Amino acid sequence: MNAIISLCHFCESHGPSILFCTQAFHQSQDAQLLHDSAPPGDYRGHTNSVDPLTQNLSAIVHQPPTDQCDACRSLSPGQPGFISYDESTQITYISCQHPEQQQLYSILRQACVRSLNCEVCPGREGPIVFGEDSSCHTLSHTFNLCDRQARGFSRLYSFIIVMRDRMFLVNSWPFLVKHLRSLIDNLQKKAEKTYSLESDEHKLTSSSRLLPSHGGRRLLPNQTYRSLVDLTGDKDIYVYLHKYFIYLIKTGGRRMMECIVEGPPQAMAVTDSFKMLSDQELIEKLDKSLPSAEFRVLQLEDQPIFNSLRHFVSILGSEDFPELAYHIMRGDQLIVRGNDPSTVMSVLNILKELVPESICRIIGFSSTYQESFVAEFLGLSVGVNLPRHIVDSELHVLLDILPPLKRYYSKSAGDQPNSVLGGADIVEPLEKYKLMVYSAQPCLHDQKYPVIIRRLMALLTGDGISDQMVSRGILALKEEWMNKVKILYKFSQVYPKDSLENDEKLNKLVKEVLFVTPEDMPILLHWRSALRKDYRAHLLQK
Repeated sequence: MNAIISLCHFCESHGPSILFCTQAFHQSQDAQLLHDSAPPGDYRGHTNSVDPLTQNLSAIVHQPPTDQCDACRSLSPGQPGFISYDESTQITYISCQHPEQQQLYSILRQACVRSLNCEVCPGREGPIVFGEDSSCHTLSHTFNLCDRQARGFSRLYSFIIVMRDRMFLVNSWPFLVKHLRSLIDNLQKKAEKTYSLESDEHKLTSSSRLLPSHGGRRLLPNQTYRSLVDLTGDKDIYVYLHKYFIYLIKTGGRRMMECIVEGPPQAMAVTDSFKMLSDQELIEKLDKSLPSAEFRVLQLEDQPIFNSLRHFVSILGSEDFPELAYHIMRGDQLIVRGNDPSTVMSVLNILKELVPESICRIIGFSSTYQESFVAEFLGLSVGVNLPRHIVDSELHVLLDILPPLKRYYSKSAGDQPNSVLGGADIVEPLEKYKLMVYSAQPCLHDQKYPVIIRRLMALLTGDGISDQMVSRGILALKEEWMNKVKILYKFSQVYPKDSLENDEKLNKLVKEVLFVTPEDMPILLHWRSALRKDYRAHLLQK
């Protein structure tokens, strides 16, 4: 933690003063100088060892002014400070009365004055944060120590932590305040113990210390303002503070690390499995894959296409669509056959909105059948025959697009029907097409629709809802069901399905938490495969 921790005191004669401060040196020249110039003691090669420096370190620390009283002085003359060296991190911790750098001393001095004079927290004793972005930010915790010889029988102190990173300081508030409060409680207990002993000893002579003319408290000729050592009765109090400040700096820096926030992993993998080909690209692909004797490619702009899911449902019928949608959403392979590539691809492009993108591999138009592990959505030409095991399987659904009978007209003889020579096809509207759905076995019995199918049909058949609102509603519905999938996945990892008790817990979760029916479970289990591996690991760590 890149900060300076200091103990400050408000002296009755000299005002706010810095008593003791600790800072860390990260392989700097000053720290190396201290480390090299220190006498060979036990601190070399030991972590957080403490030794008073006896050599002259005037280049490193400023000696306190000679006119300071004992209350404003932490270290005796000839004792410039303490040093600790951490071998594991190669950081040197130095404690002295004032920092060496003039600019740093000025910042610390200003924070000391504001802590004891200007910035006031409720009750005059407690933590507070202040500072400016142009300078430094300070966390201050003021407190009082009992002193029988002080005005009001108490002296005002404060701990201040100064750093430039405001966000780090604010986020460290709970940790720092907790440990500062613990340190203050310890000091106050020591001071109260000393105060109690002095009260017992001077119980009979306490009245003689008052001046009759002023009614105030004055120092006797043999009395001086007392130091923190005298108030607490602990001659090693500054060694204790040195160690405690090191703990705060070291632990405070380890508990929070700076990192780039990228957000959680994506729940679903983004795929590029379906790409709408341009007219020329599609013609070139079809010319290579389809025999010219069997198929004739029309101009793509003349082929009818489905514009929206609602348009598709109006042609197919609201009675057949739930069966088709349930097959698609539970992971069965969708096979669409038709003469016109653009029409087939428009159907696939619309129906893929019903499932997450990462489990929707699409082959737009093919001359041969492809297995379901290659493509869940498959477009075929009318002349392609399906394998027998596909026709008999209930894990596949076939949608045939049957156009009306062809009519022709002659370009030279006017609009004369049944003229074949020199003629061109008349493009019929999709309302005259017939869509047939085939499956080996119906998956919805007695119109017992899953919850997601019922909500989907309410969107598609609702009055006064635009196609754009339908698309957004379907997107929101998929997001809602993906959240249910995440809950189900995490539950299944915590309670594996290996006992009757866990089965009962799963049924209770599905009914009372996810609010779905058993008919929805195949959809949830299939959509679970849409979760990426890294996102599954992220769910288990939350």
